[in-house]
Amino acid sequence: MFEIQAGYLRVVLEHGFRLPDDYLSTPGRGAHPGALGPRTEPTVACNNDLLAGNFIDDGDAVRIID
Repeated sequence: MFEIQAGYLRVVLEHGFRLPDDYLSTPGRGAHPGALGPRTEPTVACNNDLLAGNFIDDGDAVRIID
């Protein structure tokens, strides 16, 4: 994925296609390849329902529920 994104950027720059004004100077404009790599932590099911009501902050820890 990251190699493809870099390839697209080369095509855009070589052909003079328009980029957003601050695209090249934006720090971290893409995820780091390591972000999608293998993990040592166990995986768990998640439906990604990150509504504010699904967060419990007791002052010491934040828990996500659903």
